[in-house]
Amino acid sequence: MSTAAMGMHCGLEAAHDGILFSRARPDDARECVRLRGLTRENAVSEERLREYGITEPSWAADIESGALPGWVARSSGDLIGYCFGAAKTGEVIVLALLLLA
Repeated sequence: MSTAAMGMHCGLEAAHDGILFSRARPDDARECVRLRGLTRENAVSEERLREYGITEPSWAADIESGALPGWVARSSGDLIGYCFGAAKTGEVIVLALLLLA
């Protein structure tokens, strides 16, 4: 198992090729909402997310409660991607990535 995979398996932060992966925290929700509207394909604006009942506070609450566990990826401190899944079903709820230049 790679060092990065071991770190993720143990719940720690892990870095790979200059990208830092870490467990999502409630305070990541604001950036996650923003990034969702910036993806190249299937972008969803903050307004559209709100129509679906997804807001920064609701996303943060779901992370805090453990209902929506996830991982975030950062490059040079900037959020560049994330993946969240439903704790009850194990299904991936959202995977969003920005293209790196």
